[in-house]
Amino acid sequence: MMDSGPCTTESGPTQSGILQTAVAVLFISFIGLAPAKAQEASTDGPVRFPDSPYLRIDPEKIVGAETCGECHAQEYQVWAETIHSTQFNTMHRSEQAQGILDRMDFRLAKRESLCLRCHYTAEVDGDRAQALQGVSCESCHGAGRDWIDVHNDYGGATHDTETEENRRQRIERSVAAGMLRPSGDLYSVAANCFECHTVPAERLINEGGHPSGSDFELVAWSDSIRHNFLPAQWSDDQTNHAPTTERKRMMYIVGRILEYEYAIRGIAEATGRSSYAKAMERRAKIAYRNLQQLYGVAPVPEIAEILE
Repeated sequence: MMDSGPCTTESGPTQSGILQTAVAVLFISFIGLAPAKAQEASTDGPVRFPDSPYLRIDPEKIVGAETCGECHAQEYQVWAETIHSTQFNTMHRSEQAQGILDRMDFRLAKRESLCLRCHYTAEVDGDRAQALQGVSCESCHGAGRDWIDVHNDYGGATHDTETEENRRQRIERSVAAGMLRPSGDLYSVAANCFECHTVPAERLINEGGHPSGSDFELVAWSDSIRHNFLPAQWSDDQTNHAPTTERKRMMYIVGRILEYEYAIRGIAEATGRSSYAKAMERRAKIAYRNLQQLYGVAPVPEIAEILE
């Protein structure tokens, strides 16, 4: 199923290269017990950024989904109808959310609270961060301030007339400035999903009573928010394209690896035996079994390396 050639080509990473990246990061997690981004915090006073434990992304670098929608109109329209967007007006009103806020002594979900980390895209409001939107473009593709102008620079040409060299440089510079592109770095984009859907946050679960993650599977869940209208930027093709079968296979494998990685990261966050620790251990066992089963039908060398 996987090729055995070099990890990259002129058009981007090969499938083997993507999996090798995932395996390398997983082993770093094992060796250093590298935790997910910090999630513990005091609730006293305003929290500063960009190192706030309430934030995954620096709010000073957020440009907002509307800015992306100026060019990516179809993608924006699809996003606006997904739960990622609509939860902005509903999630904080739920009885479950109010209970978590009360137990953790947070006053508002959309300001200084752990809710900001995964349920919202935050912006700067004075010396504080506040929710601007739900889970949006920059939650997955990286805060846009440093790369959006580069991303739009066709070298004095249009998309149709841009030179291959300018395109290569434009992509390289955008990525260097923090843009996450699923066509070139599936692992990093997908890792954003698992960082939230596995809920590696000890206090949030033990004290707040937050559910300890969802039954997240990358291929199925990402299809519910699919917004692949890229050809519409330069053609009359308005189709929301589904991934190819080969792409889905790659997504499935990367997702199963990330499932195991973030279970290990979650265990590394545990400070003692608790509901949180037990939940992460269960997740790790299930993820390991899933990898074993996957290897049985797709004996990919990178999976074998993880299972050794």
